[in-house]
Amino acid sequence: MKEKRRYATYASKMHRANREAAYTVVALAVIVVAWLVLGFGLAGSDVRIASTPLWIIGGTVGTWLVAVVAAVVLAKRIFVNFDLDDKGDEDD
Repeated sequence: MKEKRRYATYASKMHRANREAAYTVVALAVIVVAWLVLGFGLAGSDVRIASTPLWIIGGTVGTWLVAVVAAVVLAKRIFVNFDLDDKGDEDD
């Protein structure tokens, strides 16, 4: 479990929260692009898996896998644990 990070001011906490939100928007854009490529991009393919067109599998399962990877990357690398309150990080 990650330790809580300490920030001196409320403004620095808001800056960090905004940064995390921006990374989340980037992750959403990656997921949308993956959906477009794996769904619509494969629509012209005649490949079938278990009588299901490849674009259906790519557009659903593939997009889901990309979303899971994005969530794990965000949780492990981007998001940090800190208290979001008005006061600075004085002793608890």
